[in-house]
Amino acid sequence: EKTMAKSCARLDAETFDAAAFVNEVFPTESSLGDVEDVVEKVRRRIQEVDGEIRASVRLQSSAGLRAREDLGNGQQAIQELGEKVKEIKHKSEQSERMVQEICRDIKKLDNAKKHLTHTITTLRRLAMLVSAVEQLQGMADRREYKDAASLLEAVNQLVAFFEPFSSVPRLEELKNTHKNIKTQLRSYIHHDFSTLAVQASPDNDAQFQREKSVLCDACLVVEGLEPQVKEEIVSSICNRELGSYAQIFAGSAEVSRLDKIDRRYAWLKRQLKLRESMWNVFPANWKVPQIVCATFCKITRAQLAETLDARKGEADVATLLTALQRTIEFENEMMERFAPAATSRRSEVDFVDASLSDMMRRKYSLDDQSQTSKESEYVEDAAEAVSNIRFRGAISGVFEAHLQCYVDLEESSLMDVLDGLLKEETWKSADEENKVLVSSMELFLHMKRSLKRCSALTRNQTLFSLFGSFQKILLSYAKRLEEKLPRPSAGLNAVPSSDRYDWQLRISDEEIETVCNIVNTGEYCLETTTSLGENLTKILEEPFSTSVDITPQEDAFKDVITRSLNVLMLAIATKMDSALVAMTKKNWAGLDSVGDQSEYVGALQEMLIKSGQTIGGFLSPVNFQYFCEKLVASFVPRIYATVLQCKRLGEIGAQQLQVDLHAMQAYLLELPTTGGLDKVDASFSKYVTQEMGKSEAILKIVLSPPHSLAETFSTLLPGANVMDFGRILELKGIKRQEQQELVDLLSGEKTLHETEEPPSEADRQNPTKTSEVVGKAVAAMHRSRGSFRTQAEDFSLKIGDRLRRAASESKRFFH
Repeated sequence: EKTMAKSCARLDAETFDAAAFVNEVFPTESSLGDVEDVVEKVRRRIQEVDGEIRASVRLQSSAGLRAREDLGNGQQAIQELGEKVKEIKHKSEQSERMVQEICRDIKKLDNAKKHLTHTITTLRRLAMLVSAVEQLQGMADRREYKDAASLLEAVNQLVAFFEPFSSVPRLEELKNTHKNIKTQLRSYIHHDFSTLAVQASPDNDAQFQREKSVLCDACLVVEGLEPQVKEEIVSSICNRELGSYAQIFAGSAEVSRLDKIDRRYAWLKRQLKLRESMWNVFPANWKVPQIVCATFCKITRAQLAETLDARKGEADVATLLTALQRTIEFENEMMERFAPAATSRRSEVDFVDASLSDMMRRKYSLDDQSQTSKESEYVEDAAEAVSNIRFRGAISGVFEAHLQCYVDLEESSLMDVLDGLLKEETWKSADEENKVLVSSMELFLHMKRSLKRCSALTRNQTLFSLFGSFQKILLSYAKRLEEKLPRPSAGLNAVPSSDRYDWQLRISDEEIETVCNIVNTGEYCLETTTSLGENLTKILEEPFSTSVDITPQEDAFKDVITRSLNVLMLAIATKMDSALVAMTKKNWAGLDSVGDQSEYVGALQEMLIKSGQTIGGFLSPVNFQYFCEKLVASFVPRIYATVLQCKRLGEIGAQQLQVDLHAMQAYLLELPTTGGLDKVDASFSKYVTQEMGKSEAILKIVLSPPHSLAETFSTLLPGANVMDFGRILELKGIKRQEQQELVDLLSGEKTLHETEEPPSEADRQNPTKTSEVVGKAVAAMHRSRGSFRTQAEDFSLKIGDRLRRAASESKRFFH
């Protein structure tokens, strides 16, 4: 009863499920007897629901009438509100028209006042303009620059104010008068500056002091004139001061040679010192000394370009570099003089030392030759100079296109250094801490010095070209290191194999030490080369910094490391090969008892310990781990092949060989720790255990009963081939005449001999034919197993479908 009441309450739920409800009310077959009672209770519940529905309908009808009445009242209230809004809007429009009529007269009075005030102001300014122009004219005639400067600014503003009234005749007349006054002032100022003494007078000279005072006032007037006036004055000063310089140091003059470049800069320094008191008349914001120096740099650059082009390919490298060094010193001095806060990056790098200059003179000894060139004038634009005054590279940039000879010299010098270092190389490590070759450290030291010298001179194309020379040097060094490696007949990339011997490499302990040093040197060069590329990227300027690519050199040293480690692997694998040879030569069938590990295993252990300690003591942990992995990967698969090559084993021999293989596996796993590694890598242990397990599987198959050989072979060595199975049968000692019968018996394939002719006695005596027969038998066995598995899966699917259909029918019947 309670269950029924609870279940009926669920009828009101939104997620009601009829099937679930019926299953809950009638959980068993015996509960179907209460169907009538349940139906009666459901009917009563339906009647109750119908009553509730009727009551709700009556209540809703009465509520609808009240809602219609309320809606009508609301609509009537809205209509009344709309009428009131229209009335208020009409009254507001009337009020607005009344306000506009009242304010119309006030607005007219305000406009009249504004126009009257503007007219009075304009007339006053007109009177001021007339008076100011008359006063300015008198000051200009008397050359009273100081008073004229302040008045000129006011007149300029008044003229700008009356610009919209230019059509008025009187204003047009005043404007023309103002223009004529400025032209007159411009002419007077040019004349006064042109009479400026060529040589500075003493500061206590009264005449000179008066001239300076006049010119200082004239500069104030220039500020009120057009901008081009100031540019013309500065340009005239530059042309007058540097015109003699351009003639003295012309291309055909003796002093224009590169070895006399110091005289150019000394001349300018004298002029700056001599004209310092004279150039004080100019305001500081005119930057007259800076512009003169910038103009000097442009003239000098053009003259040096002519000189360098005329002697292209004939210039002395040492002279060229000395001139460049002196030029950079001059540029830095100008930067410090006119921009003390700006620091030069080149000041942090030493310049070319005397020893390098001497070396260049010896290598490039050329006689001085006189060069002639056309004499030209240099007229500079002062406005362009003042807009962008930059002394760094202003003159030294002209040398950039002529420094390839310097790069060639550096490259030749580094090549000579490399040859000398390799001739003196002992191929021993430098010390216990740095186990690299001395030649690598010395080579990078010379490259660092070369980089320092070049970066002190330029950080553009020449430095980038020097980087190309560095690339050639590094590739050459990597090649020379690789040439020093011992080579087997099969080459440096040879792989050990059981069927040939051209990979074997027999070298002494000293040669092993040399190869280890080459590995360490390659690693050191790789790290240093990467650092070199990063530093050059920071030092070089755009766009050369983005073109630095050190990848080929890094790959070259990576190849040196890889091939050196492969040489070490071949050398140790050659020594380990003697253990495999001893394994194949031992008479396993003649053993009568199982003992400790064999002698060749002990020899292998000693050799692994010695090699691990020697090589591990030289190599880094990463390289030694790689060496161990490479050695094991080449040696363990050959153990599998060697076991198959052994003679008949017998049960005792197979057990003894199991002991030897287990010992060999333990020694191989201990190889990384003998070289100083803290622990053995998990992947390394997994590989050794997995690969050695294949060799041990052969012995397990040999020790299995004859009737289970094929099954054990398929289980333990699923990837083995037919030839391996044939060799295992021979290791087991099964006669060739019995091998086919054993395979037929265990394969379960009776149709094999019905479809194929039985082998003849000659085929049974032929090992190749026997192996083919065994392979066909094994394949037939696998096919039969596959067919049976397919049939079993089909049967399982059919049974599953039938069970699902039966369950569905039973559920429908029950519901």
